[in-house]
Amino acid sequence: MKRLLAVMLTAAMGLSLTACQGTTKDSSEGNPGQSVTEASEGKQDASVEWPTVKNVEIICPANAGSGTDGVCRALASHWGKMFPDHNFTVTNDASGGYTVAYEMGRNSDTDGSTILVGTPSMLMTYYFGVYDHLVTDPSEFQIINCIKVNTDVAAICVKADSPYQTLDDLVEAAKANPNTISVGTGSGNIVYAGALNIENALGCTFRKVDGADNNERITNLLGGFNDWAYLTPAVADQYVQNGDMRILAYAANERSKVYPDIPCFDELGYHMEYDVPTGYILCCNPGMSDELAEAISATLPGLKDDEMWNTLLNTTFKGGTWDYVDRSGGIQIVKDMQTFCDDLGLGA
Repeated sequence: MKRLLAVMLTAAMGLSLTACQGTTKDSSEGNPGQSVTEASEGKQDASVEWPTVKNVEIICPANAGSGTDGVCRALASHWGKMFPDHNFTVTNDASGGYTVAYEMGRNSDTDGSTILVGTPSMLMTYYFGVYDHLVTDPSEFQIINCIKVNTDVAAICVKADSPYQTLDDLVEAAKANPNTISVGTGSGNIVYAGALNIENALGCTFRKVDGADNNERITNLLGGFNDWAYLTPAVADQYVQNGDMRILAYAANERSKVYPDIPCFDELGYHMEYDVPTGYILCCNPGMSDELAEAISATLPGLKDDEMWNTLLNTTFKGGTWDYVDRSGGIQIVKDMQTFCDDLGLGA
């Protein structure tokens, strides 16, 4: 499997790599008195117990306040209630283009005391030559499961006074002037891959510039530095409501259930060949046994009843839904992420 011009793309990520964030920690601790066996209620693998250590660290490769951070803290809340004699701490580290956190998880102890919660960006950094370790390779990582939240994908957003009144207007301009119409994506991440996916559907190419996170993309769009922005309708909504932004189209083959008034690509004549992968990958040192990974995975169904988790679904994920899948199903979700990368030609 080839990876795309590692040296050039690593250089392109210079801003991301140098804008290192400090490591921060927070914890969720339950009330003492309940045994591990009582807490698990027989849901774990009968031959293996987890956790067996007092303190469990959840590694979040994103800053506090992000969606990934919210998932990590919901897990800490859920596990803290399920295992009140144990402490679950969230460590945020977005430095090195997230790769520092990846390495913390990959090189962790094999006793389940450290769990990395990654995203599809783990695969993007590999395919773009920024990170050398592939999460789907069992010699590199042990996958515990994947939490796939069903929520809205991105939309094509423009400034309110943009000359592009329709998606056709934007496409015609991009075809007439290839690689000049700008969009913030950053490099080697899921947003960049999502923009490539949109280019494939529209049959044009855009000038992809800095803008790895929502705040940067919004600022650059409203400041007139970018021609359009890759944002979910939920993120763009407040700016649409106050008249600063317009949404030209929803980048999917069906309309959003939450924002049904936004036209989708397919009805406008642009078919999306691939769905951009989503999911939060629970993984760790490849030396962890399958039995222990199964035991940790078996603790996840109760997450659906956690108050913090449900608040996250209703706010950050704007009415998103989640259904537990067993470990084999979770591993398949991550493999499907890799298929997306292969089909899109990211490793060519």
